[in-house]
Amino acid sequence: MKPHELQFRCPHCDEALKCDPAHAGRLLECSGCRRLVRIPPPAGEATAPEPVTCRDWDTCNWGG
Repeated sequence: MKPHELQFRCPHCDEALKCDPAHAGRLLECSGCRRLVRIPPPAGEATAPEPVTCRDWDTCNWGG
């Protein structure tokens, strides 16, 4: 492994993948199953929370 190489697994087939951390957030075609995988951020970097989706105030799932 190179010093600045990001290693992660495909969530679809569990294939071991690696790339440059500068590509975090981009899509990569898995070499095992050929499906698109979003490259995760390097360990220790925070990710933005997913937006809350709902039809109206009363039916929102706020996660609390």
